[in-house]
Amino acid sequence: MIEIRLSESAKADLTDIWSTTFETWGADQADTYLDDIDRALNGLTANPRMGADCSDIIQGVRRLITGRHVAFYQVSDEILFVIRVLHQSMDMKRQLRGG
Repeated sequence: MIEIRLSESAKADLTDIWSTTFETWGADQADTYLDDIDRALNGLTANPRMGADCSDIIQGVRRLITGRHVAFYQVSDEILFVIRVLHQSMDMKRQLRGG
């Protein structure tokens, strides 16, 4: 089975997502939304190539839309590495390229 690993940036993204959701809708909704993202990422372990290819942004990267966010990840034989989890309104190219 494929193991999911999160980059430090992805961990920070998830913390920010929880905080922003908490400020607007409260702890229950923040927990539910992060659970939804977690379920979506775990669903990739059964079919890791399910996400759309986005090599036009970064070679070898795929994306999965979950709620209003997009998870960017790379897949190897045993690891699904989540690079970032970004809000759909963000400049994703800039964020992924470190800008």
